[in-house]
Amino acid sequence: MLQKALDLTDRVLSVRDTLTLNDSDLADEWHRVALLHLDRSFVALEAVRLVSANGLLEPALVLTRHLFELAVNVRYLANDPMVMVPLYLKHSKIPLTPEERDKTAQELEYLWKKWEEGDYAGVSKSLLPNKPWKPLKEMCKDLNCLNHYWTMYRASSEVAHGGAYEIDSTMLELIGYQQRPDWELPKDLLSALTYFGWVAEISRKVFPSLESRIQISSAWGDEIDALKQQIKGHAMGHARSVHGSSDAR
Repeated sequence: MLQKALDLTDRVLSVRDTLTLNDSDLADEWHRVALLHLDRSFVALEAVRLVSANGLLEPALVLTRHLFELAVNVRYLANDPMVMVPLYLKHSKIPLTPEERDKTAQELEYLWKKWEEGDYAGVSKSLLPNKPWKPLKEMCKDLNCLNHYWTMYRASSEVAHGGAYEIDSTMLELIGYQQRPDWELPKDLLSALTYFGWVAEISRKVFPSLESRIQISSAWGDEIDALKQQIKGHAMGHARSVHGSSDAR
């Protein structure tokens, strides 16, 4: 199962080298923001693929979480880019007007002095926002994808924040009593492909020239669904065997 998921991911990633854009594709802030999310999603998907191929489930979960956040953000922005994109960029302190650019230039001079003085924490506090531009849960609710928030996102956040989620399973694996189920890594990789697909669908609408290149919703989508059904069968079989073993004891 994992090899099939890896092969499919490789085919999706190979599209990146065939994508062509021109200056007109970057005519406004929404186009640039959409392209940023597409490029970051390609990078995130490749990262999930690399760690999955090496059997590293926890890093794969964290990277899939990152890809999910990219997908939710760009889908939310796409609902009303004229209103939302300026708010999104302003939160990251991106200047959009000549006055804002002048102000930013002055602030950068001030920050450069703080850097030379060794106040790196002060520079970071000034440059980076201390909270998301929009609560992820709120965006998921508006996009009708709260099921992903309460399942994949919550579980991967526990891992990302250093929680003790699945400590018993990890200990049993370390001392040789059980192995990690073989469906867990391909399941996560398929989740990453799904979230990449969300970004790809927005990208196809923003950049019509990509329509024929990115086929997540058609040919790739059928393969993803078929693999998901196969993994679901293995997961249910594993759950029944664990439950049966518990009853026997």
